[in-house]
Order: sequence, then structure tokens, then C-alpha cells
Amino acid sequence: TRAEVLGARPELAAAHERLMDTLWAGSVSPVTLELCRLRMATLLGSQVALTERTPAALAAGLTEERIGRLSLWATDPSFTAEERACIAFAEQFVLDHDHISADDVHQLTELLTPEGVVTFTTALITWENQHRFDNALRIAAAEG
Repeated sequence: TRAEVLGARPELAAAHERLMDTLWAGSVSPVTLELCRLRMATLLGSQVALTERTPAALAAGLTEERIGRLSLWATDPSFTAEERACIAFAEQFVLDHDHISADDVHQLTELLTPEGVVTFTTALITWENQHRFDNALRIAAAEG
């Protein structure tokens, strides 16, 4: 599991946990964050990340039914304007980050606030690295 691998470096495991706690406690909806985390996991082929669910997102009302419709985010009316904008940005972040424009960032700022944009983009880079870490080290899902 990721916890077992990170256990080889307890100070890194502790820093990773603090970062995750800070991201999830920030000003961005945990549902929005979880939808983006899962979309990135799909794009990057992180099977272990796709099996995980963040407690804050579940507590905020995210359901497996909604997660099952994530591939339809662009047309499914159950996704909010904030969720659509953030998922679109997350996809572009993974697939074509060089073409993220000032307008893209401005749109996010209108929806999330400047603090929210910092939290959100920090979450994206954290998850991209975590998904790649999981893939490279063949991290297995936690049992149970």
C-alpha cells in the first residue's frame, strides 16, 4: 500500500499526510476536489487511486452513483458549473498544461477565489505526482 511504501521514510509520510489534510480542509468543495482527483486517476491510469474514496467528499454527499457518471461530466446536468470548470482544468492540467491560459485561470478565480485557485492547483500537482508515484512503484490498494 502507499502507507507501507511511504513508511520507509516516516518524515515524508508525515509531510504527505499534512499536505493532504491541508488540501482537503481548504476552501474548495471536497466533492469538486474528489471528482477532479478521480478524473486525473482515470487519465493517468492509477488503478489504486480509483479504488480510494476521500472521507471528506463522502461526508459532503458524493455518491458512487455520481462517481460512476464522472466520464459524462461535460454533459451531465448533475455536475455544477464549479465542478465542470474544475474537471476541465484538471484534464487540461494532465493532458496539455502548456496551453492553460490566463482566461482559464481567471474563470477558476471567479468560481473558487484566489485562495481556492492556489489550493486547487496545489491539489492537482499533488495528485498528479501521487498517481505517477503509485504507478511507478506498483502501489496496491489497501485491503478492507
